[in-house]
Parts: sequence; structure tokens; C-alpha cells
Amino acid sequence: MTNGNSIEKKEFGRRLYQLLRDKDLSQSDVAQELFGRETDARGRSVASKRDLVSKWVRGVAIPGPKNLHRLAKLLEVDAVMLAPGHGLVVDRRLPDFSMSAQGDQMVLVVNQVVRPDQALRIMQILQEKEKK
Repeated sequence: MTNGNSIEKKEFGRRLYQLLRDKDLSQSDVAQELFGRETDARGRSVASKRDLVSKWVRGVAIPGPKNLHRLAKLLEVDAVMLAPGHGLVVDRRLPDFSMSAQGDQMVLVVNQVVRPDQALRIMQILQEKEKK
């Protein structure tokens, strides 16, 4: 489960609740699709991890990247729209930045989540290069 401040969690919960209503899905439907079914203490077949989905809808928690992407796919929305900033995955096995030569050019890889103003500045720099 991804951390997030309480406002982000509440906003996520509101978006998720609205999407469930729009798609006519229950929390149990979502839990079953994402996690399957299990037998409860009374011997009944129930959706697994219904309590986790309830936490998401109530805005108590935000799913981690893997479950966020699965949830977004189920709801037919983009993960970034569903939980801005939480659908972005950084591969910590890779360096934050790397460069490699390809002929007379360089390949730059940025493996970080950046603020929108930083991303825009990077794009502006790259566009300036193209104009030359």
C-alpha cells in the first residue's frame, strides 16, 4: 500500500467510489476481480480482501503501484488519473539518471518521479535542442 497524506487518500476514495457507482460495481465485485475468492470462517465463499478494497473506498489507504494498475485496468481508467502521483513507478534497481553514447548523440534516461514544472523544463530543453 502506498503512503499518502490524508487529503490524497480521501480524494482517491472519492474518485474510486464514483467510478464504482458509474460502473455499477460493488466493493466485493472489485475484490473478487483483483484477488479472487476465499472461504470465510462460516464456510461461505466470499471475495478475498474485501476489507482492503473498503479501505481504498473510504479513503483510508491508497493501493500500491501493482494493485493500482490492476484496479485502473478493471475500471478502464488511467492509473495516474485515479491516483495522481501514485501510479508512477520508479525502478529502484536502476540509477536515477544515466547517459550513454549512441554515435554522435547521447541517450538520457531519467528514472525519477518529478514535479510537473521540472518535467516541463526538461521538455523545453529537449525541444530547444530539436530547433537547432
